[in-house]
Amino acid sequence: DVTNESDVLRCFRVLDVEKAVSGFRRSNPSAQQRSQPGTQTGVEPVLLEPLRPDYDLYIDAPYNVFALSPGGVNSLPPEVYCARAGLTYGSVALEDAEQVAKHVTYPCPADYIRTILSCGLPSVAARLTSDGTLVAWALTQPYLALGMVNVMPGHRRSGLGRAVVTLLARQQLARGWTSHAYVSVDNVASEQLFASLGYKKVERAYWTGCMVQTPS
Repeated sequence: DVTNESDVLRCFRVLDVEKAVSGFRRSNPSAQQRSQPGTQTGVEPVLLEPLRPDYDLYIDAPYNVFALSPGGVNSLPPEVYCARAGLTYGSVALEDAEQVAKHVTYPCPADYIRTILSCGLPSVAARLTSDGTLVAWALTQPYLALGMVNVMPGHRRSGLGRAVVTLLARQQLARGWTSHAYVSVDNVASEQLFASLGYKKVERAYWTGCMVQTPS
């Protein structure tokens, strides 16, 4: 957990990838006591102020954390459920980085995606068997959360998002991890998806992100 200024600065340095950087801080009882009533800020202003000369903050928002322990694997649909006519599953490839980055809901350079993939973190990609076109995916973030889930237009409302999440969750659980995801508090559809797969809402967390300012 990031709980003081030095920890925040360290997170920003460690995750700095091609002028993009993110700092994450879980909520905790001591932080709740310091926060103003009714606010949703995850990192106190006193910690963020030293960052402003070098970073443009673009998000400081609450998320719900959904988790599924290895013992909950039986709550996931069987892999046969994920089969789709005309689709082939595999891993997200380095050459997919540009496409994936364009569909992330926050500023995310393709090099960040390439870094994740180069680390060997598990991912799932669904492709058209006919020509290999990437139509859906889910990745594991550097902090081991399941994220960046996306289904391309024309393939939505077919259960494909549920399928890629299921397959990636199985990979994570097979490694002995607790599969977890950070879901925006206003993303009802995603909350329902994870809950339907057996994930439990375990805590409220806050995501604080920024872009490194470009020298003028």
